[in-house]
Amino acid sequence: MWSLATGRAAQMACGRWDCSWCQWRKKAAAELVIRVGLERAWARGERVRLMTLTDGPAGAMTVSDFYTAWNRLRMRLKKAGLLREFAAVLEVQKRGALHLHVLQTGKFIEKNRLKGFARSAGFGRCTDIREIKSDAGEGALSSASYSAKQMAGYLSKQNAEQLAAKTNKRRRPLRVSRGWGLSLTEATQALKAEWLEEQDDSADKGPWALVRVLTGGDLLVRLDGEWAPA
Repeated sequence: MWSLATGRAAQMACGRWDCSWCQWRKKAAAELVIRVGLERAWARGERVRLMTLTDGPAGAMTVSDFYTAWNRLRMRLKKAGLLREFAAVLEVQKRGALHLHVLQTGKFIEKNRLKGFARSAGFGRCTDIREIKSDAGEGALSSASYSAKQMAGYLSKQNAEQLAAKTNKRRRPLRVSRGWGLSLTEATQALKAEWLEEQDDSADKGPWALVRVLTGGDLLVRLDGEWAPA
């Protein structure tokens, strides 16, 4: 966006996880979602475990396949009383394989039993689960702060082309259960006051025009419903 009154430019948020402008905002909101959920679970006296689920044997699962498998596994774990609340992050690795990282509360489940459940749901062999300790120091690998940054970091690895090859629609790479504590929308709203550039944007009353940057660096401005060279 370009302010015709002041000549000031401001990028528009498109809301996509693979957008370089929007990604840092969504990552910050995701960190808050994960950290708040961890802290609230520990405050309730619950243990939190990190479960990692991998692509199927052929390594060709789509995003839809992955979430279908997760829904099967989630329902089975819930029915067995092994899963209560969760925050799940989908990671598209550089080689294109999918991983699902799930922070969860619930009863203890032995790793080999979980592997059996995961494979019957459609996931691959490399299933792992480990506890995230609530009494770790601020910089420790199992602290709430570190775990939140690590989980949000998986989201920032999203590659648009690789993700497009795995799905024909926009899918949410972060999913949380209702009782986790905070949604991504709520976290975004909570952080808006800290994003000073948004306050600066709102102070400029415009009028505003849309600006498009072409591949070669030239600019087009949309005025009166038509695009024209800047």
